Amino acid sequence: EEHYNAAVGMLKPLNQTSELARTYARLGALYLAKLRAPGPKLPSDVATAREYLSKALPTLRDKRMTADVKEAEANLRALDAV
Repeated sequence: EEHYNAAVGMLKPLNQTSELARTYARLGALYLAKLRAPGPKLPSDVATAREYLSKALPTLRDKRMTADVKEAEANLRALDAV
């Protein structure tokens, strides 16, 4: 998580929108994996995962990054089952 957050900090000023969107999608997937793991599940983790995936999707769609869009959408839907 720290590495992805550091990447976000580096990519924002460089205006690397595609990579920033992919990083947001990866952060969302990371939180989803955390939620699927045994142990306590925090509502804030669900909200954070949803926020990252929602930030990623518009750019992924605009750039027609189809595989990334499908994965992010699937992860967003999976949050409803957590």
